[in-house]
Amino acid sequence: MKKVMHWITALILMSCMGVGVAQPICATEPDLSSVFGASKLAVSKKSVKNTNRLTQTTANEKTTSLYPAVVTKLTGSVILISRNGQILNQSLTIGSQLQRGDVVETGRQSFITFVLASGVTSSLPSNTKVALQQASSSVARYDLLQGSIENRVIKKPNAKRNTFEVTVPNGILGVRGTHFLVTHDVQSGVSALSVKQGVVVVKPLKSCSVPLVVQAEQSTLIKEAFSESDVKTSLEAPEWRASKSQRDDNLLFEVAPVIGAKAYVAQVARDEGFLDVILEGEVSSNTNIVIPSHGLSDGFYYARFGAIDERGINGYGRSYLFLRNIKD
Repeated sequence: MKKVMHWITALILMSCMGVGVAQPICATEPDLSSVFGASKLAVSKKSVKNTNRLTQTTANEKTTSLYPAVVTKLTGSVILISRNGQILNQSLTIGSQLQRGDVVETGRQSFITFVLASGVTSSLPSNTKVALQQASSSVARYDLLQGSIENRVIKKPNAKRNTFEVTVPNGILGVRGTHFLVTHDVQSGVSALSVKQGVVVVKPLKSCSVPLVVQAEQSTLIKEAFSESDVKTSLEAPEWRASKSQRDDNLLFEVAPVIGAKAYVAQVARDEGFLDVILEGEVSSNTNIVIPSHGLSDGFYYARFGAIDERGINGYGRSYLFLRNIKD
């Protein structure tokens, strides 16, 4: 037993130093069964054994495609930048199929939602760029290059491994079933996670820091190394103070202030689940969010609001139904 423990310790140290291994063992897929132990920040023998097993299994798998992902909702200008490295710059439409290796980018006030065969539903707001990849034959992975992505992942019974992943430059986020929002700002290099439902496990890509568990209504910055204090309770979403019909050219949403908020955001959608987002806006000076309507036709729509904390993390709240009516 002592020899086994010495071997495990040596292997971990070699992995962290990059000695004798092609890839650090700590950089592989987070193993959820080991993370949910008595201590979230303790590496167990089971964790090391499971990681070795998963690495070997992945290497032996014959990769099969999880794609295409089908575009179900789209507003504005959304471009298929490239496919497998080949520049395309093609406009996407509802019904378009996205393949592994595609890079998708949304323009200003542009939005898209696409769905994998597994049921993973992903929504991209304005000014976002994502590369669609695979982590294994059964796990899709999206690389967030800029902006934000909101994912809804159906929980599979008895799942013992990640069923979906998102990566940012500093980390890999593994889930089995959850609803979460990931952001990455290229200019600042800051990445963040906000979890609405379920659990997300974040594993740093550039260090041997132990994975961080982020649960519902919690958020964190994604850094090179973690501690439990990095997980914070997300700010409560602001309430809409005056829910009434919108009769002006611009949409005006006055929300109640939230303690700790440095800015407020709003989205407008055709559906209550916000899979079909059509407008968004942000304000930092007050709680009156003004969004140009861009010729939005009369009818019923939904609005939701989020409070951005000092770390720049936003978590959207409940949806409100409102009437757009500018006709006399």
